[in-house]
Amino acid sequence: MADAVAGTVEQFDMFAKVKPLKIPGAHHLSTPMVALGMMYYKTKDRL
Repeated sequence: MADAVAGTVEQFDMFAKVKPLKIPGAHHLSTPMVALGMMYYKTKDRL
């Protein structure tokens, strides 16, 4: 980020070309996935 602010954005442009991964059915499962992730880290913190 500091390089982008300084004006050298060549390395930053490399990450702009990366497309996000699309997971089929993620729209319907987003809430359960978030709940599962929170439950995982809550359990991990208690151990």
